Amino acid sequence: MGAVDIDEAVSGTAHLFQQRIEKTADVRVTVIRDRVFPVRIDSDLLDCRADYSRLSYSVVS
Repeated sequence: MGAVDIDEAVSGTAHLFQQRIEKTADVRVTVIRDRVFPVRIDSDLLDCRADYSRLSYSVVS
């Protein structure tokens, strides 16, 4: 499916379309005042939120 396949059928609500890229890992960052807390999330999932039991975490320094 590509951009040419998008038609008025998606007009009922907000959507986010983005290109799929091959990934190595996800990185999430939490910022509290002047402190930054980055964490690397490794999984074999396209969306790491799909199954939290399949994730492993490591601190990014």
